[in-house]
Amino acid sequence: MTSQEQKKSIEQSLKKFKELRRNLSPDASVDKKRYLDEMILMGEKALGGVVQHSRKAHQHVSPFSLSWRRVGQRLLLIAVVSIVTFGAYAFLGWV
Repeated sequence: MTSQEQKKSIEQSLKKFKELRRNLSPDASVDKKRYLDEMILMGEKALGGVVQHSRKAHQHVSPFSLSWRRVGQRLLLIAVVSIVTFGAYAFLGWV
């Protein structure tokens, strides 16, 4: 199923749930109201996820692109290991 088909299916389901919620009688049980509200919320989240996914699918990212968070973590790890190594060397050199 393509993202366009998923989007259309989710929109149809969302429309049906909203129509059911709108046509619900005032004396309907709280569970029915809560169920329909949850289904509407999940449908809106799913619709947002499909839209985000289709946007990300169009972005072409090189496999060699740099992630500055990943680079920063590596540099921090190298700095900590270097400090510990030099500290151990200095301590053992004096003893």
